[in-house]
Amino acid sequence: MVQLSKEIVKETLLDKAEMSDAHCHLELFKHPLEIIEKAREEGVGIIITAGGTVEGNMGAVEMTNYDGVFATIGIDPSAIEDEDRIDDIEMQIRANPKIIGIGEIGLDVKYLDKYNLELQKGIFRRQIKIAEELGIPVVVHARGMMKHVVDIVRESSGVRFMMHFFDGTLEEAQKLAGMGHLISIPPRLTSNRKKIIKHLDIGNIVVETDSPVAGHSPSDVKETLELISKIKGIGFYDVASMVTGNLKRFFYI
Repeated sequence: MVQLSKEIVKETLLDKAEMSDAHCHLELFKHPLEIIEKAREEGVGIIITAGGTVEGNMGAVEMTNYDGVFATIGIDPSAIEDEDRIDDIEMQIRANPKIIGIGEIGLDVKYLDKYNLELQKGIFRRQIKIAEELGIPVVVHARGMMKHVVDIVRESSGVRFMMHFFDGTLEEAQKLAGMGHLISIPPRLTSNRKKIIKHLDIGNIVVETDSPVAGHSPSDVKETLELISKIKGIGFYDVASMVTGNLKRFFYI
């Protein structure tokens, strides 16, 4: 019988793992190529890097030059003063097939003093309309504003949404999942997120690191996948494959 070395076994298992990071910010790393290569070595084959500001969008688009890296771009609630650049987003998406969604965009309670709710909603809806016209998904930022976000998602029946760094209730997660949208689980696993993992169908779950903001690097998805595997009683490599499959189908990768 041929004995496989530990290195070969590890490589085979990582190939089988098919891990993915649904949301990070590669342009914020000092050496993004090193981060990408390390993630790939550890079995993370797909990385989606997100913009949200004019500068962030430029950085995200630049990252699409690397294999396995895709981008979403948009104007988030912190950068509403750049709303005059929203038309640029549509042009960039049409020019680059590796820009696969609009995001992160949405609503944020932190900026209500600077940008009132109706202004935030207007910018959010305007970008959702572009996503609808282009037939691409939206990646949603919803800090402290989940109720309002759910209402807007409900009225936007022709668009697919991924709820980035989900911090809503189980009931909200189930409502969104029932409409066909994805719940993205970050590395900060609260008791509420563990409850969502337990009760939500795995077909509506993806994992993200939001690195370097929350996680250290895209490689951190492994820890979240391990927890999902434990909570759901499904093998790690099966979980990784299913979650990555969800991501591929959602973004048409």
